[in-house]
Amino acid sequence: MNFRVLGFTLIAALAAAIHAALAENPQPPKPDPAPVLTADAGGALQLPAADAVVNGAAIRVETLDGQARIGQWRNPADTVSWKLRVPNNGRYLVRIETAADADGSVLIVRCAGKLALSVPNSGDLKSYKTSRVGEVTLHANKDITLTLKPVVDGWHPIHVRKVELVPLP
Repeated sequence: MNFRVLGFTLIAALAAAIHAALAENPQPPKPDPAPVLTADAGGALQLPAADAVVNGAAIRVETLDGQARIGQWRNPADTVSWKLRVPNNGRYLVRIETAADADGSVLIVRCAGKLALSVPNSGDLKSYKTSRVGEVTLHANKDITLTLKPVVDGWHPIHVRKVELVPLP
Protein backbone atom coordinates (compact mmCIF):
# COMPACT_ATOMS: atom_id res chain seq x y z
CA MET A 1 0.00 0.00 0.00
CA ASN A 2 1.18 3.50 -0.77
CA PHE A 3 2.27 5.44 2.37
CA ARG A 4 0.51 8.54 1.11
CA VAL A 5 -2.82 6.69 0.79
CA LEU A 6 -2.26 5.05 4.19
CA GLY A 7 -1.62 8.48 5.74
CA PHE A 8 -4.82 9.94 4.28
CA THR A 9 -6.76 6.86 5.40
CA LEU A 10 -5.45 7.20 8.97
CA ILE A 11 -6.22 10.92 9.06
CA ALA A 12 -9.75 10.31 7.77
CA ALA A 13 -10.31 7.58 10.39
CA LEU A 14 -8.96 9.81 13.16
CA ALA A 15 -11.19 12.71 12.05
CA ALA A 16 -14.22 10.41 12.01
CA ALA A 17 -13.40 9.13 15.51
CA ILE A 18 -13.03 12.68 16.87
CA HIS A 19 -16.30 13.74 15.23
CA ALA A 20 -18.11 10.72 16.74
CA ALA A 21 -16.66 11.42 20.21
CA LEU A 22 -17.76 15.06 20.09
CA ALA A 23 -21.25 14.06 18.93
CA GLU A 24 -21.55 11.68 21.92
CA ASN A 25 -20.05 14.15 24.42
CA PRO A 26 -20.89 17.65 23.20
CA GLN A 27 -19.17 20.53 24.94
CA PRO A 28 -21.50 22.61 27.11
CA PRO A 29 -22.27 26.00 25.61
CA LYS A 30 -20.16 28.83 26.92
CA PRO A 31 -22.23 31.10 29.17
CA ASP A 32 -23.10 34.55 27.90
CA PRO A 33 -21.05 37.23 29.59
CA ALA A 34 -22.87 38.81 32.50
CA PRO A 35 -24.58 42.10 31.67
CA VAL A 36 -23.20 45.19 33.39
CA LEU A 37 -26.13 46.53 35.41
CA THR A 38 -26.59 50.26 35.84
CA ALA A 39 -28.64 52.47 38.15
CA ASP A 40 -32.29 53.36 37.69
CA ALA A 41 -33.52 56.97 37.51
CA GLY A 42 -33.25 57.31 41.31
CA GLY A 43 -29.63 56.13 41.36
CA ALA A 44 -30.41 52.70 42.87
CA LEU A 45 -29.08 49.48 41.40
CA GLN A 46 -31.39 46.51 41.17
CA LEU A 47 -29.56 43.18 40.87
CA PRO A 48 -32.29 40.64 40.06
CA ALA A 49 -31.77 36.90 40.18
CA ALA A 50 -32.42 36.72 36.42
CA ASP A 51 -29.20 38.68 35.75
CA ALA A 52 -27.00 36.73 38.17
CA VAL A 53 -24.08 34.54 37.22
CA VAL A 54 -24.29 31.37 39.31
CA ASN A 55 -21.23 29.20 39.94
CA GLY A 56 -21.77 25.68 41.18
CA ALA A 57 -23.12 22.26 40.29
CA ALA A 58 -26.76 22.49 41.41
CA ILE A 59 -27.36 26.19 42.07
CA ARG A 60 -29.39 27.86 39.33
CA VAL A 61 -31.69 30.68 38.39
CA GLU A 62 -35.26 29.39 38.33
CA THR A 63 -38.71 30.93 38.04
CA LEU A 64 -41.60 30.46 40.46
CA ASP A 65 -44.90 32.31 40.08
CA GLY A 66 -43.38 34.48 37.37
CA GLN A 67 -40.46 35.68 39.50
CA ALA A 68 -36.85 34.66 39.07
CA ARG A 69 -34.90 33.45 42.06
CA ILE A 70 -31.60 31.82 42.80
CA GLY A 71 -32.54 28.35 43.95
CA GLN A 72 -31.09 24.94 44.69
CA TRP A 73 -28.41 26.70 46.75
CA ARG A 74 -27.52 23.69 48.86
CA ASN A 75 -23.75 23.69 48.54
CA PRO A 76 -21.87 26.38 50.47
CA ALA A 77 -19.09 26.25 47.86
CA ASP A 78 -21.47 27.79 45.28
CA THR A 79 -21.42 31.53 44.60
CA VAL A 80 -23.52 34.14 42.83
CA SER A 81 -22.34 37.37 41.26
CA TRP A 82 -23.43 40.41 39.29
CA LYS A 83 -21.47 43.00 37.35
CA LEU A 84 -22.48 46.60 37.95
CA ARG A 85 -21.46 50.18 37.34
CA VAL A 86 -22.57 53.06 39.59
CA PRO A 87 -23.21 56.54 38.19
CA ASN A 88 -21.76 58.51 41.10
CA ASN A 89 -19.12 58.12 43.77
CA GLY A 90 -20.75 57.53 47.10
CA ARG A 91 -22.09 55.32 49.83
CA TYR A 92 -24.72 52.72 49.03
CA LEU A 93 -26.96 50.70 51.35
CA VAL A 94 -26.95 46.99 50.43
CA ARG A 95 -30.24 45.09 50.83
CA ILE A 96 -30.90 41.45 49.97
CA GLU A 97 -34.23 39.69 49.51
CA THR A 98 -33.97 36.09 50.76
CA ALA A 99 -36.08 33.10 51.74
CA ALA A 100 -34.95 30.44 54.24
CA ASP A 101 -36.67 27.73 56.25
CA ALA A 102 -33.95 27.47 58.91
CA ASP A 103 -31.64 29.66 60.95
CA GLY A 104 -27.87 29.59 60.62
CA SER A 105 -27.06 30.55 57.03
CA VAL A 106 -24.65 33.46 56.59
CA LEU A 107 -23.80 35.17 53.30
CA ILE A 108 -20.63 37.16 52.73
CA VAL A 109 -21.16 40.09 50.36
CA ARG A 110 -18.00 41.10 48.49
CA CYS A 111 -18.12 44.42 46.69
CA ALA A 112 -15.56 47.13 47.45
CA GLY A 113 -15.25 45.63 50.90
CA LYS A 114 -16.87 42.74 52.72
CA LEU A 115 -20.19 42.59 54.55
CA ALA A 116 -22.07 39.68 56.13
CA LEU A 117 -25.76 38.85 56.34
CA SER A 118 -27.20 36.36 58.80
CA VAL A 119 -30.06 35.17 56.57
CA PRO A 120 -33.36 35.47 58.46
CA ASN A 121 -35.64 32.46 58.73
CA SER A 122 -38.69 33.44 56.65
CA GLY A 123 -40.60 30.27 57.53
CA ASP A 124 -40.18 28.54 54.16
CA LEU A 125 -38.39 28.86 50.83
CA LYS A 126 -41.31 30.72 49.20
CA SER A 127 -41.66 33.58 51.72
CA TYR A 128 -39.12 36.39 51.32
CA LYS A 129 -37.68 38.97 53.67
CA THR A 130 -35.62 42.01 52.72
CA SER A 131 -32.62 42.58 54.98
CA ARG A 132 -30.36 45.58 55.39
CA VAL A 133 -26.83 44.24 55.09
CA GLY A 134 -24.70 47.36 55.47
CA GLU A 135 -23.02 50.13 53.52
CA VAL A 136 -20.34 50.16 50.83
CA THR A 137 -18.49 53.04 49.21
CA LEU A 138 -18.35 52.73 45.43
CA HIS A 139 -16.57 54.69 42.72
CA ALA A 140 -18.33 55.90 39.58
CA ASN A 141 -17.84 54.50 36.10
CA LYS A 142 -15.86 51.42 37.16
CA ASP A 143 -17.10 47.92 36.52
CA ILE A 144 -17.61 46.27 39.89
CA THR A 145 -18.48 42.67 40.73
CA LEU A 146 -20.76 41.99 43.68
CA THR A 147 -20.48 38.38 44.88
CA LEU A 148 -22.51 36.42 47.42
CA LYS A 149 -20.57 33.60 49.07
CA PRO A 150 -21.89 31.38 51.87
CA VAL A 151 -20.12 30.76 55.15
CA VAL A 152 -19.72 26.98 55.32
CA ASP A 153 -20.50 26.53 59.03
CA GLY A 154 -24.25 26.37 59.64
CA TRP A 155 -25.23 26.61 55.96
CA HIS A 156 -28.81 25.66 55.06
CA PRO A 157 -30.43 26.07 51.63
CA ILE A 158 -31.70 29.55 50.82
CA HIS A 159 -33.23 31.38 47.88
CA VAL A 160 -32.30 34.89 46.76
CA ARG A 161 -34.61 37.04 44.63
CA LYS A 162 -32.55 40.20 44.36
CA VAL A 163 -29.87 42.49 45.75
CA GLU A 164 -30.33 46.26 45.85
CA LEU A 165 -27.80 49.05 46.26
CA VAL A 166 -29.49 52.27 47.30
CA PRO A 167 -27.55 55.57 47.29
CA LEU A 168 -27.22 57.22 50.69
CA PRO A 169 -27.22 60.99 51.22
